[in-house]
Amino acid sequence: EPLPAPRRRSLAPGPGDWWRIDHLEGHFRRSREAYEALVAWFGGGLGTGITGFLHGPETWVPRHADGVSLLVLQLFGVRRWRLEANGEPPAGLWDEVAWGPREGAGWDAAFGPGAETWTLRPGALLFLPRGHWHAVRSAETSFALSVSLPEPGLRSAL
Repeated sequence: EPLPAPRRRSLAPGPGDWWRIDHLEGHFRRSREAYEALVAWFGGGLGTGITGFLHGPETWVPRHADGVSLLVLQLFGVRRWRLEANGEPPAGLWDEVAWGPREGAGWDAAFGPGAETWTLRPGALLFLPRGHWHAVRSAETSFALSVSLPEPGLRSAL
């Protein structure tokens, strides 16, 4: 009896799905070399690496703050970011991201009146300082690289 034909699975995330690909610098020699050169320029010491984020259409990432500074390079698709400065020392760095159903088309009500919205298109680069509040929305399938930067070297370079 013949074997059934293999089922093809889509590699594209569905609506609301997102995939995270950690430590790309560990998988590809050229990305490791580029990452090492970048952090050396910023003063040495490695951050947490290069992470790829693939979002399906209608994906959102709720408001949160990260413990490292980031360079975000949008490779394809369009994403909207809501950004707001945090206090000193930054609050929420180690808080769990509050995932749940998205309510309405607006941004999280915790953002203050000073928050800004930025749209990243392919080729755009965003610097996100450590501790800044941010949320992300993708209306279409999109992919971005997030490069973490070492804090001590970053502070002296800026």
